[in-house]
Amino acid sequence: TENPLYRSSQRAGLDLTVPSTLRRAAPIEAREEPYIGARLLAKIPVYGRYVQASERAYVTMLNELRFDTFVREAAKLGEAATTGQLKDIANAINTLSGRASLGKFNEASSILNGIFFAPRNAVSRAIAPTTVLLGSAPSRKMAAQMLVSYASTITSMLFLADISGVASVDWNPLSADFGKFRIRGTNTRIDPWAGLQQPIVLVARLATGKTRELDTKKIKTLEAGLAIQRFLENKLAPSPRLLLKRGEGFAGSKPFDPSPIPGVPNIVYDNFVFMFVQDIVDAVADMGPLGVALAPLSVLGVGVSTYADKTAGRPTRTFTPRPVRPVRPRAF
Repeated sequence: TENPLYRSSQRAGLDLTVPSTLRRAAPIEAREEPYIGARLLAKIPVYGRYVQASERAYVTMLNELRFDTFVREAAKLGEAATTGQLKDIANAINTLSGRASLGKFNEASSILNGIFFAPRNAVSRAIAPTTVLLGSAPSRKMAAQMLVSYASTITSMLFLADISGVASVDWNPLSADFGKFRIRGTNTRIDPWAGLQQPIVLVARLATGKTRELDTKKIKTLEAGLAIQRFLENKLAPSPRLLLKRGEGFAGSKPFDPSPIPGVPNIVYDNFVFMFVQDIVDAVADMGPLGVALAPLSVLGVGVSTYADKTAGRPTRTFTPRPVRPVRPRAF
């Protein structure tokens, strides 16, 4: 708030959120969506302290990211910056960082957050590519540079992992595993796309009218209505999703079936255990102790998921290094 550009950023509409566990009066639109229930969880002895620490860390990091980007882009324009240009830059930053505007529905965010899991974040991932087409020239240029830089970096990582044999990568946009690392010899996938992968797969399927089964790898005709329904189901908050599935989880498990944690039913495990903890528990069950090494990725927001298919036992491609020709030592 002491920065000279702070007031300009707020007039432009840049979202800077506050931890809900620190300010009781913070309206819901001023908080990060995943922490809607943080006030209640923060009251749980011991566990609540970790909830508060987690929220402070993520909120601070996102505010720093958004504000520093705004300051950098405003500095490029200098005194010639117009109000419209600054608003377009702030809107693009909000969208690319998971805070897309819902327009008139922003005021109904308390209701939407009870139905969908982080709706503003989900919308931002769907409309992120449009930031290179809408707005003023400075905002479009900024968005294009960020998206191209991000996409090229991730694609390079995927390519190197694929050819080295460390992991296998599915390059078919009709597959649910498109653009994910599948660690060699395991059922654990790493999704580095921060939520951008799912809308891309949905659009590719709807555009072609085709889908590829994860188990058999066969191309099949797509049922568009079912594809959209499943996409929306995946965006539901845990409670509505539990009701919609009539008590069943994605794998057909019941709410009170045993979870990976002894004595803890699934309904408690799915709704109250940190998501990154669930990811690591699954990875450890699949990979053994090496799964713990994925914890930093999951904590930082990289998708880590473990699920089997009928081709899980097939060996993945391995990389055989080219033999190196020995070098004859030179005499001094």
